Amino acid sequence: MRLTSRIGKGTVAWNNKDYCDEVGDLCKKVKCEDCPIYILLNRLAEYEDIGFEPKEIKKLEKIALYNADKLIDKIEQI
Repeated sequence: MRLTSRIGKGTVAWNNKDYCDEVGDLCKKVKCEDCPIYILLNRLAEYEDIGFEPKEIKKLEKIALYNADKLIDKIEQI
């Protein structure tokens, strides 16, 4: 289930709401790219864009490292 959606240029919505409207005064104090909420929601959106759960990414990492090790072993045998 996706929790974020992209609206406009680089803006991420949470449950179809623009979070900037929700936090109000904080948006006047910091630039968007420095806003902790902006950073958090963009990071979550990036994970959701990939389509994998964090556990799945860890599993893929293990598979990639295993295959890289096997390839290095074969190269060393040549």
